Parts: sequence; C-alpha cells; structure tokens
Amino acid sequence: MAFRLVVLIALLGCANAKTRFLDQYYTCEMGFFVSSTLVSDSISVASADAQCLALSSRVGDCSKRPWRAYLSSTAGNARDRIGSGPWYNVKGQIFSQSLGDLYATPPSQTLFRTEIDQDASSFTVLTDSTAQGILNFSCDTNSQMSFGVPSSQWSFVSNSSCGSTYRLYCFAAD
Repeated sequence: MAFRLVVLIALLGCANAKTRFLDQYYTCEMGFFVSSTLVSDSISVASADAQCLALSSRVGDCSKRPWRAYLSSTAGNARDRIGSGPWYNVKGQIFSQSLGDLYATPPSQTLFRTEIDQDASSFTVLTDSTAQGILNFSCDTNSQMSFGVPSSQWSFVSNSSCGSTYRLYCFAAD
C-alpha cells in the first residue's frame, strides 16, 4: 500500500511537471523576431540576449522562453546559440523548420517580422557573422562589424565600420 502511494505521488508530480513544461513553452508560439528597437553595434552578447528577452514580453507570455540574439562573438558562433528550431514568427508562420533549413534555404523576406508585427524585411541587422552564422567581425575585437538584411542576405551582407545602431535577430533557443 505504501509503495502504491509513493508511485501515485511520483506520477502526479510528473503530470504537474508536464503541465508546467507545456505552460512555459507552448502557450507562446513565437520563436523568432527582429527587434523593433535599435542597439549599438558594440552591444555585448549578454546585453543583446537581455534585449531579446525584454522585447519578447510584448507578446503574451513569450518571456518565459530562453531568448538568444543571433550574434557571434569570440565566446561562440551565432548558429550555436539559437537552438535547433522550428521557429515561428509573431504571425504564427513557420520561419524555419530547423537549423539546417535556416542555412540551406533562406527564409522568405515576408517572414521577417518584429515582435510587434512590423515588416522587418528592409531593416539592417547586427550579426557579427558570416552567411553560415560563424564569427566574422565584431566591434569588440576590431573596428568592423558584420550585418545582414532580410531582403538580401539575412545573416551576412557586408562589413561596416563600428559606431552605428542596428536591429537584432532574436530566437527562442529551446
């Protein structure tokens, strides 16, 4: 009898854990957005992540998810920070099914939306990455940075001198 009670309590605990998991992750479908605000090109990765988290709170309970800025640094590449997908934009449209798809078939420019549902296809976005999401240039290591533009090459279009403001790509990394 005592054993059955322990098993029942353990199963109830698992059921509650599953409910918390569903509540935490699946009530927020959005897993990708372009920031509606600008940041300095010398922003640290930690500050960029915090910016993505803060902006995600504008959409329901999306701030419960772990958000990462698509930003490379000497500590790691952007592609290794963003999880494995799938990712949906604020409209619930599939942005990319997987990490492999993200680089094999660039997302349509119409899928690039901010967290407040603005068209972001013409925004200039700080990445400090190559087209494959690997560190290219960053203002914390030299005097140039790398950026992308959704309507052209989303991860890398060109390098530029430091000293400007840009948008961020934000991914839910769960």
